[in-house]
Amino acid sequence: MQLCVIHQICNSLKYVSYKDQKLLIADLKNAYQALTLEEAEYNFEEFKKKNGVKSILW
Repeated sequence: MQLCVIHQICNSLKYVSYKDQKLLIADLKNAYQALTLEEAEYNFEEFKKKNGVKSILW
C-alpha cells in the first residue's frame, strides 16, 4: 500500500484521459496545498463535487 500522496495521485492518473489530467491536477492542488486542515477538507469536497469522484473511492 502506498502512503505517499504524490505516488497515489500519479498512479491514479493512468485512469484519467490525458486531456483531463491537467485540469484534474490543478483542482487537486487546492486541497493538498491548503494551509489548514479545514481548508484542505473543504477544497477536497469541492474537488469531489466538481470532478464527480465518489466518496467511497477516497
